[in-house]
Formats: sequence, C-alpha cells, structure tokens
Amino acid sequence: MKIIEPLAYLIFFTGLFEKIFHARIVPFPALVMAFGILVLLVVGIIRFSKFKENKNAAIVVFAIVLWMIYLFVVFKYFLAYQIPALTLAILMSLYATYRVLKEKLMNYRIILWFVFMLSGMAMLFLPLSDRYYIVNIRFNTSLYEDPFFWDRYSWWLNIDNKQEESIEANHTALKIISTWEDGPDKTAWREMVEAHRKKLDTKSWSTCDCNITTYRL
Repeated sequence: MKIIEPLAYLIFFTGLFEKIFHARIVPFPALVMAFGILVLLVVGIIRFSKFKENKNAAIVVFAIVLWMIYLFVVFKYFLAYQIPALTLAILMSLYATYRVLKEKLMNYRIILWFVFMLSGMAMLFLPLSDRYYIVNIRFNTSLYEDPFFWDRYSWWLNIDNKQEESIEANHTALKIISTWEDGPDKTAWREMVEAHRKKLDTKSWSTCDCNITTYRL
C-alpha cells in the first residue's frame, strides 16, 4: 500500500497534466485520470477493511477520491452528475474533518485533500466557459494546431452569453483550418465551424455538435 497509493496519485496527476497542457505525451488522459482514481479507491477499501489502525487514513482517502471524481466530472463537462458528485464529496469531507480533528491527524493526505477540495470549490463558482479556458485553453501547447479546442470554447462562450468572445473563438478555429492542406478533413471541419458561425450570428446555436470524427478523451 505504501507504494501503490503514491503511484495512484502519480497516475492521476499524469493524466491531469496531459489534460491541461495537451502535450500529446500521454494518450487518453481522461482514462489515465479515471484509472488513478480507481486504484486509489481500491487502496482506500483495502485500508478500511483490513487494517484497523488505518481506518482514519482510509476515510481521508475516500474524501480525496470523491473530490477527484468531482473534478473529473467537471473537466469532462458531465453536467448532470456535478451536483451528486459534489454532494458526496462534501458529505465525506465533513465526516473526514470530524475524524481528523478527533484524532489530531496531519500528513500528506490531509494536504492533498485540502488541495483537491479547494480546487473543486473554486471550479463550482466559475462560469462554464472559464472552466473550459482553464482546462483546455490557458496552458494548451497544441492550441493553434487544432480547431477543436476553439470551436468547443466558442460553444461554451455562447452558453455563457459571451457573444463577441464566442465569435472570436470561432474565427480562430477557422483560421487554423485555413492553414490545412485541401482534403475531406478540411472541408468537413470548415463546413461545421462555418455553420456554427451562422448559428452564432442568428443566436440559434443550441446543440454542441462540435466534433466530427475524433472523440477527445
């Protein structure tokens, strides 16, 4: 457990790093994050069920896992699951706080727990487009190579009623597409992004049909 638990954090943070920076080093970063969460959950269950002296540590691990799940849900925009995930994370955190204060615990898990909790609470109060900007735009090393990010950003700006910024993002996506060699991919992307621009102009973009052939994990 002493090795597996830190390894689970490392796996999660590796996926998170790739998700934010889009460095194209680790494939399918969302799946990597999910695997890290799963490993950590198993560690918590084993600690809770087999080691009596580690029950408090397991409870803190469960709190961390639930905040990880909440952040995963937020980053993947699974909007329908955000409130249930947040509720579970808060309830477990309240119980973990009681146990920590009662036993006067302090270790690296407590620090990680607070980092995840504060990050989750910060995301809660951000507009959807600001969340997308932080996770997919701000630190993206492939930002001006792929129109996907800008087209999707345009969608979330549209949802937040930021019309001018949404049109600017749409224009950036079109500029990237214009640098591609002629072919079916360029035609498909250009037609889709231009269709989104028309919907922006008429304020009728109500469905996020922002992907063509590649499912971005």
